[in-house]
Amino acid sequence: MDPTPQTTTTALDRLDETIVRFTTSISAVFFLAVVAAFAVSRDPLVAFRAISPGVVAGTGVVMLWRRQPRTVFQLTSGAATLVAYAGFVDVDSRSGAVLGLLSIGLVGALMVRRRVAIFMVLMGSLIWIVAFWWNLDVAGTNSALVESLSPVLMFLFTGSLVAWLKGELIGEMSAHRQAANELSVSEERFRRAFDVAAAGVALVDVVDGRILAINEAGCELVGYTEGDLTTMNIGELTHPDDREASRERFIAVATGKEPFDRSTLRYLRRDGSIAYALVSTALVRSAVGDPLHVVAHVVDTTEQMAAEQRLVELLASKDELIASVSHELRTPLTAVVGYAEILRDQRDALSVDERDEIIGSIVGQGSDLADIVEDLLVAARS
Repeated sequence: MDPTPQTTTTALDRLDETIVRFTTSISAVFFLAVVAAFAVSRDPLVAFRAISPGVVAGTGVVMLWRRQPRTVFQLTSGAATLVAYAGFVDVDSRSGAVLGLLSIGLVGALMVRRRVAIFMVLMGSLIWIVAFWWNLDVAGTNSALVESLSPVLMFLFTGSLVAWLKGELIGEMSAHRQAANELSVSEERFRRAFDVAAAGVALVDVVDGRILAINEAGCELVGYTEGDLTTMNIGELTHPDDREASRERFIAVATGKEPFDRSTLRYLRRDGSIAYALVSTALVRSAVGDPLHVVAHVVDTTEQMAAEQRLVELLASKDELIASVSHELRTPLTAVVGYAEILRDQRDALSVDERDEIIGSIVGQGSDLADIVEDLLVAARS
């Protein structure tokens, strides 16, 4: 959503209230001062001079009481009373009144929110009409026309400049606000992704390896709270046997020598046990290229390492079993083969009793082989 309209409205509202409060206060002070002067002098002309500041102050009080301060309305009331007042005073005072109208017009150009061109035309026309009317008292028509153009041109030029500067200022404020909002949204998205990530994520200082921030998964990996970890150095958590290699890899990434690094490390848990983790690190830089911190993604591989160790143990047990079974099978099998060769080669030279004895031995060794095979089948099914 584009924050520009909201930014513009908020800025103008604050400026509206400030100007209304200021002009109301000044007008009220002048009104009270003139009333006090009238109380002393009892001069009707002095009392008449209290009308203009009184109207402006009253308008401001009403708007502030209703919590709807609008500078343009107050300026309009000021302009109307100024014109009415100046119509009854001397020529020198009328010149000052024209300057007052110019000031009112410039403030209006600053505060008007829509249809700036229409405001400029109407206010310029008012200044021209009033200046022309007042100049008729001291000059002819032609001279009055010429004299009245000067304040109008001054107003149009200065008012247009003020309106343009206001637009530029508000545009810049809007751009800053939008950039701030986008940054806030980006930071919120990062924080949510950071907090809910299934893997551990840590931000580490590039100078001393101190943990700047870490998410819940990272805390669970080593059994510490975030408050504990942000007071620790990453080296304090690393297994002593991995510490030196880990430090060298970290320095290579933190100094920009390596764009990223990936390695398997062992960390010391709070309870004294060892956690295995696949650690990926990369350097994060600012918009101008300065190193900010190292981000580390830590995947807990403790169960995987335990499964791999168990697999190694099972493979070793398998080798031992094969060696043992081979030995158990080889002994009776050798006897069977030996007796069978004797029967084949020396059958005629053997007596009946000798042949029966050899056959009995073959049967016995065969039974032993059958028992071993049966045990293997039972073990395989269990």
